[in-house]
Formats: sequence, C-alpha cells, structure tokens
Amino acid sequence: MQDFGDVEQLKALFAKFASPVRLKVRYDDSDLGQGIHSFIQDFCQLSDKLLWEAEEARGIPGIEIFREDGSPVGIVYHAVPGGHEFQSFLLALYNTAGPGQEVATEVVEQAKAIGSRMKIQVMMTLSCNQCPEAVTAAQRLATLSDNVTAEIFDVIRFQDIIDKYKIKGVPCIVINDEHVTFGKKNINEMLALLQAAED
Repeated sequence: MQDFGDVEQLKALFAKFASPVRLKVRYDDSDLGQGIHSFIQDFCQLSDKLLWEAEEARGIPGIEIFREDGSPVGIVYHAVPGGHEFQSFLLALYNTAGPGQEVATEVVEQAKAIGSRMKIQVMMTLSCNQCPEAVTAAQRLATLSDNVTAEIFDVIRFQDIIDKYKIKGVPCIVINDEHVTFGKKNINEMLALLQAAED
C-alpha cells in the first residue's frame, strides 16, 4: 500500500463527494504505465466513492476522470499524482464529484460561453511548487465547460514534448497544440488564455 499521508483527512474529503467518480487507468509496461496502475489500485481502496477500471493503453498511459454516469469530464493525467500534484489531483476528483471548489459566477458564465473546442495541456513536474495552480485552473475549467479538456503531463517523462515546445521551465501551458505560455496561472488567467485563443 502506498503512503497517501493523512488517510483520515482524505476520508473526510471523500465523505463530502456528492457522487462517486470513475477513474480509467490506461497502462502499459513502461514505468509510467505501471506506476499509475499501482497508484490507482491502492488509492481507490480508500473510499467506495472511487470507482476504477484498467485497460491496456493504445497511446500514452494515463488516468482519465469520469462522472458517476460514465461521461468524461475531459481531464487526463499522464502522471503518477504525487509530490505537489497530489492535492491538485484530489481537487480534480472533488470538482468532478461535486460540490467542488467555489468559483466566481462570472468565471462560470464565461467558461460555459466558450464555443470552440479548447484543449489545455499543462506540462509540469511533481517537484514544481508553481505548477499546481495552473493544473488546478485547467482542470476546474474542464469541469465547468463541455468544450474544454485538460491534459496534465509529468513532462520529465516526455522528452518529445520538451523538444517540441522547447520547454526550459514549468509550468508550460499549451492551448490547442499551438499557443504556448509559461508560468503559473490562476483560473482567471487561464480563462483569458482560452478566450484569446478562441478570438
């Protein structure tokens, strides 16, 4: 069993979930694939609000988050959620299960008004203390808008991504594979990036 810290505190969080969440693990024989499979297998033993299944990856290994009814939220982790990112992973689950973090009404309205498909990719490292804010912002927008997806990458495992976007620091945020930004972003700043990419 992996060390998840204060288990009683985690169970108190899961008790607040309005509904269960479903996690689909796509794994292979790589360190990442085996790592996420082992992580979820242990993690989901903490609560009956955490449902999971596993299948062999056809592409990059990852953990995808679904609502209780099986509909995708649009959040995928290509990482073993640990270090500074364990908390942002928990928030992604809480925001999916409901009630979720409070968000200003105008942010909710603007997120729902996004009319184009927007893919946010956040490249982070588990040791980065600037990354969780950008990760959390991207994930929260994905839970608010059917047109927004958020993919989270532990970028040290993806040299091809580092080369493609010439990443020299994290967080690196990429919108629709072309708009590249560096530095931490809160939800308002992330929303502004999406709106600028949509214009």
